[in-house]
Amino acid sequence: MNIETVKLKIAQIIAEIHSEALLRQLLAVLELSEEEAAFDPAKDPLNPALWLTPASLSLEELKKEQAYSLDKLNQHYAFLDKNIWKDENIHELIRMIDV
Repeated sequence: MNIETVKLKIAQIIAEIHSEALLRQLLAVLELSEEEAAFDPAKDPLNPALWLTPASLSLEELKKEQAYSLDKLNQHYAFLDKNIWKDENIHELIRMIDV
């Protein structure tokens, strides 16, 4: 499809839009400079969603990627004030998170 065909197709699609809000959004996009409108996949927040799922993943590799440390977790739990839940009904708490 050459550029003139693309322009005509865009004009045809725009002519068929009846939503003022959508047309204003489209206008804002069309008024961007080419530099502003340039798509950079590295900056796309959904980019990780496009990565292929690895066939396998070792636990050590996962720990490294997520900076997981059992020592840090145990240290956190050691200083956690468990009294904040002492007057709570455990069944009620579970029911609250059970969606």
